[in-house]
Amino acid sequence: MTSYWKTQITSLSRSRSSSCSNTSQPAVSKCKSRSPTSVSPTRLETLSLSTSKPLRKTDSCPEKSKDVKNFATVNADETIRIGREFGRTLPDGAIVVVSGPLGAGKTVFTRGIAEACGVTDEVTSPTYTLVHEYLGKRRFYHIDLYRVADERDFDNLALDDIIFSDAVTVIEWGEHASPDVRDAAYTVTIEVLENGARSITLQSAP
Repeated sequence: MTSYWKTQITSLSRSRSSSCSNTSQPAVSKCKSRSPTSVSPTRLETLSLSTSKPLRKTDSCPEKSKDVKNFATVNADETIRIGREFGRTLPDGAIVVVSGPLGAGKTVFTRGIAEACGVTDEVTSPTYTLVHEYLGKRRFYHIDLYRVADERDFDNLALDDIIFSDAVTVIEWGEHASPDVRDAAYTVTIEVLENGARSITLQSAP
């Protein structure tokens, strides 16, 4: 059974527009995640995560410890499959920041991670309720920060007890989260290619 933990966003200083552009980002700490490098479609791996080295957390911060992998998908089923395979590598307490333009497939990818956590209920984007909690074989939180304008608005939501818990937490529009959340997270970046396919870049947590 799905239970929804709803938080009203009452302290937002302003609403985000419906455009795909991002607002300016707060400065990140010294040990920050390296932004994924764009890769041409001809170099993308396709549905080969099961044969790749699993993404996992390490104890060090240097960029060389990060594991970055790229995939291409041509439909929602393939995107869900990549999310599911990726979700199986995540430890308890993992934080996953998912970024990409509107319609890129962030929620579709999140469904795959939820399936890996044993969630059988339909996973929908919590754009207005902010947080959805799902109870499967593992506890799973789905957060959407689309309506959060900046780091101050994010801090006012006081979500640390959820994000830094033993649950697997996926944050859409996670670039609007605070630096400490982004620095601790696995990073998923989804781009829409000219032919309509998706380029998915996965980067391990520090």
